[in-house]
Amino acid sequence: MDNKLTTKELGYFYRLCDYHLMEKYGTDLIWLLNLEISENKTEIIMMLIMQFDDVKQCIEKYDIYDFLYKSIDELSIIEK
Repeated sequence: MDNKLTTKELGYFYRLCDYHLMEKYGTDLIWLLNLEISENKTEIIMMLIMQFDDVKQCIEKYDIYDFLYKSIDELSIIEK
């Protein structure tokens, strides 16, 4: 079965990440992307969101780990 990710499901996925991050850490994904961390920022963010089972299930269901990793990496570049 081919699970295609739609924009609606991608939006749900990001809201799900924000929900868990707000519940556990009091922050959202955009705030994490804007943190001034110079090393391993992408890996840290991925580790934080992968701890939640339903987020992990979405990533596996739609096979979006690489897409998500690259997106976070691109969006979290620190400009000086």
